[in-house]
Amino acid sequence: MRPVTVNARTRSRWFDDGAAALRRFVELRPGSMQLPDGDFYCCPCCMWAYDRDAVIDNALTVEHVPADSVGGREMLLTCKDCNNGAGNTLDVYATNREQFRQFLAPGGNSKRYKALVTADGIPLRGEAWMQDGNLMVVGIDKQNHDAVQKRYVAKVNEFVESGESNPPHTFRVLVPRMSDIRANLSWIRSAYLVAFCAFGLPYILHPIMAELRNAFDNPGSSGTPLPISRDETAPRGRRVIGLVQKPVESLLVGLDQYDVLLPSPTNMISIEELTKGMQRYKSPDSVSMTTRLITFPRSAEYRYV
Repeated sequence: MRPVTVNARTRSRWFDDGAAALRRFVELRPGSMQLPDGDFYCCPCCMWAYDRDAVIDNALTVEHVPADSVGGREMLLTCKDCNNGAGNTLDVYATNREQFRQFLAPGGNSKRYKALVTADGIPLRGEAWMQDGNLMVVGIDKQNHDAVQKRYVAKVNEFVESGESNPPHTFRVLVPRMSDIRANLSWIRSAYLVAFCAFGLPYILHPIMAELRNAFDNPGSSGTPLPISRDETAPRGRRVIGLVQKPVESLLVGLDQYDVLLPSPTNMISIEELTKGMQRYKSPDSVSMTTRLITFPRSAEYRYV
């Protein structure tokens, strides 16, 4: 079944809802900012305001939450630069990590990876993948000299006939770019967008949220632990949002197997404090997380102004 895509009417409605919310926000807070006449939509990632033409010329684009490549769905508008930038600097790492976990998972299926195997030092270049829990390896003719490939096959047959339990055989998978920090920031950014959809502009315009946006824009500088954890038993497709009372008052967003702690609308605290709360929750002598679940948003709702 093909995924349902957001049509032009929905994109226009999302712009109208965001523009009305931005105008109300400014009117209720005289002097907070100035807007020229007309309708403007605020990108929740870079905080730039875009006029209606941005919907037509695709300067405002449909954002998937979480990333499309890990099974997310279309939820809101962000600007093209923020959307594409996150795809290249964060989401690709989340995708690579999830796909490689599928390769390592017992009994699973995975994409194909470039591989190099050797039999007693004789190399064979090809592809490796998991199929129904079995490791499959195939040589690629164009990547191997015919004589060397024949020597490899002969050596493997020799191993089989000898019955040797531990023959000199090596296997190496050439994995794509990996970065746990960037992969985690991809999921945290998705959680941030969920929180925006639930709580609107007042939430993300709080000064403390600039710390998160800076981490998204500068992932290489984020060397400290992040408020995210993974539960391998959680089902894929899981979507949860709730207000946490303890171990630290915060906002929990659950996406697939990942839990992210963000500032609560009533307790805007730093990434460091959130991370300490997550560590307390996940420690061996952890306290239980007391959470009041709320409705997971399907799009930006702007219930709070």
